Amino acid sequence: EFSTRCYNCLQRTRGAQCMSCKSIGLQCSICHVAVRGASNFCIACGHGGHANHMIKWFEAMDICPTGCGCQCLKDSILYWTNT
Repeated sequence: EFSTRCYNCLQRTRGAQCMSCKSIGLQCSICHVAVRGASNFCIACGHGGHANHMIKWFEAMDICPTGCGCQCLKDSILYWTNT
């Protein structure tokens, strides 16, 4: 499990829901349901979701499911090679 900051109140949070403001912290970009358990997120754009949904998506597509324009697989590799 990892720690993130809530997009709503900016408090540190663990898990799918912020303990301070109760907003959903990790939401699947494909099904829009709170993410619990196995997940994958793009280090370039920060979007992601349930591991099984993301795997299926990127078997057919090469662009982020949110429509942000990130080519997650390619851009993540570029991120790691440039750091």
